[in-house]
Amino acid sequence: MDAAFTLKQAFGIDEVLLTIYGFLVGNDMNSNAKMMKVRLVSSRFNKFFISCMRSIPLQFKYMACDGNPAREGPIVRWLKSYNIATLFKLVVDVEERDIGTFCEDFDGLDLSNLKALDLSIYGRNPVRDASYVQAIFPSFAQSTSLTSLKLFHNNEIASAKTVYDNFLSYFPVLDSLEVTLGEDDNISTTLKYPKKLEHLVQHQLENNLAFRSESVKTWDVSSCQYLDSIISIDCPSLEKIICCTNLVDDPSMMIAGISTETLAKQFGNTDKTYIADYLQSNTHYINSLDIEFIASISVVPMDYITGINIPIKVRSDCVIVLFDLWFS
Repeated sequence: MDAAFTLKQAFGIDEVLLTIYGFLVGNDMNSNAKMMKVRLVSSRFNKFFISCMRSIPLQFKYMACDGNPAREGPIVRWLKSYNIATLFKLVVDVEERDIGTFCEDFDGLDLSNLKALDLSIYGRNPVRDASYVQAIFPSFAQSTSLTSLKLFHNNEIASAKTVYDNFLSYFPVLDSLEVTLGEDDNISTTLKYPKKLEHLVQHQLENNLAFRSESVKTWDVSSCQYLDSIISIDCPSLEKIICCTNLVDDPSMMIAGISTETLAKQFGNTDKTYIADYLQSNTHYINSLDIEFIASISVVPMDYITGINIPIKVRSDCVIVLFDLWFS
């Protein structure tokens, strides 16, 4: 059935208002807000607009920084005033000192339908009181159906593990997590992850790393160019490890006692067509635009290294995907 006819039948609006709606309503609440005054041309359309906002999935970006009120604050208050609870994706960029503003704006907003959250917290002073940062987290306590989370915080805080563990406990069905936490580079390796987590991307890891998980299927540390070694892996569900080496500054790392240089010599593919096809058809953190900086891609069966030096517990068909990068 024609969509316009269906909307007309459901809401009793005429073709002119349908045309306006077509230009106005999408799933990006920031864009909708820019056209908000248009909906005031008709009380019928105003009613129709509110009905639609309550029925379609919305995405929204909120930014608060430099001690200034967020420009998106009035939008959040508008959503609350009309009891609109259809946000499915939320992007938040907030400085630590503006967390109070965020909490005031979002207090009372229904986020129970949120499925994807991209939360970036920026701090200027190290080792802040944890309570100052964790005040933002209860705003998402209703979001128990969240499945995708990107969490960035560039600052150290006291009791970091406890703070982040409590936050992650809000999301029992989370299956995808990308995490970057402070100057304590490996804090994210100690966290208690949700039991349904399948895809994990970690940034800023260094030195020697032991990995343990009960549920992760894809573990991506390909942005961690200064990781010295992966010394042990205990993850029975693991299907893929994605990592990289920096051929300019740090030519090799160790995986269970075997150098990535050895793995690249044995399994590396330098063909640019193959590399381009792989980048396009597989999920990874490596930017496809950087293909000229990729010397080779190695797909290494885990049984090639299993049991050589260190016990490794993964799926029998697990592979290591190794990017050799020419970054200076």
